[in-house]
Amino acid sequence: MALVLTLKPQERIILGGAVVRNHGAYSTQLMIETHTPILRCPDILPESKTNSPCSRIYMAIELLYIQPEKREETMQLYLALTREALAAASSTAPLLEEVSRLVIAGEYYKALQKMKRLLRYEKSLLNATRLPPGRHGTHPEVRKSV
Repeated sequence: MALVLTLKPQERIILGGAVVRNHGAYSTQLMIETHTPILRCPDILPESKTNSPCSRIYMAIELLYIQPEKREETMQLYLALTREALAAASSTAPLLEEVSRLVIAGEYYKALQKMKRLLRYEKSLLNATRLPPGRHGTHPEVRKSV
């Protein structure tokens, strides 16, 4: 079954391993007739924004999705990053477990969608550690470190 994508002017997507941009002034439609990994702009995390354990996990899953030829080495990276995140914040375990099930099943796009939830959670943990002196966060990791 074919997939029709509409790209707005200047919008970019990753199609397979290629970055595709609508260089025109009008929306354009692409028909994708074969199975290939596709990431739209809102799902792409720029490398410059991979500054936390969960964002690095997100990037590893992106790479698993769009570079299947490097699966073995990227999977090793994913596993190492997951261990790092669990060591830093054990409360991420339930969400990381859900993500890992999807990754192991090769459902990388679904794993990326689940990771967005984990990125929001991680952000809340990081924000809680920046509370003014005398106010402690509600997350267990924050209380342990204060």
